[in-house]
Amino acid sequence: MRYPGEVWFLPPEARVGGDPKGRRHVLLTACAEADDVGIMAYASTQRTEVEHGAANVLLDPAATAYGRRGLTGFSRPTYLYPSRLIPASSDDFRHMAGRIVDEMPALRRALRHALGLGAGSSVGTGPAAGSWRGCIVSLAPEMQREIGFGQGIIVTEPAYSNAERYQLFVPIDELREFDPLEGDLAIPRPTWWPADVLVAIPEVQSAFHPTEISRWTGNAVGDDTMDRIDVALAELFGL
Repeated sequence: MRYPGEVWFLPPEARVGGDPKGRRHVLLTACAEADDVGIMAYASTQRTEVEHGAANVLLDPAATAYGRRGLTGFSRPTYLYPSRLIPASSDDFRHMAGRIVDEMPALRRALRHALGLGAGSSVGTGPAAGSWRGCIVSLAPEMQREIGFGQGIIVTEPAYSNAERYQLFVPIDELREFDPLEGDLAIPRPTWWPADVLVAIPEVQSAFHPTEISRWTGNAVGDDTMDRIDVALAELFGL
């Protein structure tokens, strides 16, 4: 098994506009060593997304006891971004560079914030009102081809969602097209969709708003659906 906190190198992203570098990512969910998917947090020495308000944790390997022993896998101060999530096949994990230990509680708190747990929906009356959270969006063709879904529900925390940078979303499709897997939500014919819906919680990930989201569909889920999604996301990540 592979466990949260492990730092793995992933290969470059194949899609147009994807990350061209093989780089370190931090595993956030446990997964098997073969034929499984783990959700990873993006890592970068650049503070670009910090300046846009993205949830992050700064890992300084010179300032953490575990890092001073050279075991984190990072050699320079690096921002860990749970606001930018990547599902990765365990077969694509290149090699393990190290492990995050001291910063894991802060990273888990930042993940809760990045996911906007408890904030509700853009069409509700809570903190997410007027944001992108809860909006149903269509994905750009390249993104659709890569992940096999055409639309998703944005779950990004309200403030960063309005920066229109990396949006966290859960893919959705008509339930009849898929057999639900462990962790998926099945929602019978909601008011915001013309058929029974599958919400693929274990495939939560990021899309870069300017290029990987083609449009807002005009629909959004309500607070009740967002509450169900939040509970499922918290269970997925053990939050």
